[in-house]
Amino acid sequence: TCAIQQEEETPTQNPTMFSRRTLFVALLAVAVGVYLLPSPIDPKPHVLKGPPPALEGPLAVNTRLQRGRRLFTGKLHGPESF
Repeated sequence: TCAIQQEEETPTQNPTMFSRRTLFVALLAVAVGVYLLPSPIDPKPHVLKGPPPALEGPLAVNTRLQRGRRLFTGKLHGPESF
């Protein structure tokens, strides 16, 4: 009789999984570090001097699209139908 020796398989990690996990931990550490750094920006509120500008010229209210009409209603079934 022949005795077959079975070698016990040791669990090994996939090298790509290890490198992905390492990369994820490194990116997470960098993100947390950047989040915790004090901001060099000192924001100030914007205050208008005087009344707001009149809505005239290019700032005037535009209602041209409200006068539009629908074309091909019920005739198109998707963007590729057009």
